Amino acid sequence: MFPHFLFFRLRLTVDAAKNVEFYVNDMENPVISTTAPNFVGGYVGFVGYNRSVKYSDFSFTDNTDAPV
Repeated sequence: MFPHFLFFRLRLTVDAAKNVEFYVNDMENPVISTTAPNFVGGYVGFVGYNRSVKYSDFSFTDNTDAPV
């Protein structure tokens, strides 16, 4: 179990080729790197299990190009 004062920095990226990368603390090296060929979009969400959780400084950036 993690102590209550432990903080994590998280980052999730999905590029135009549907490559998915998930980072924890180290923003240079993903802990998960895969492809999602059927990904067409969706939502971002967080959940805490059996624990009080606080989220802060959450942002979403859409880096896709606008249609021409």
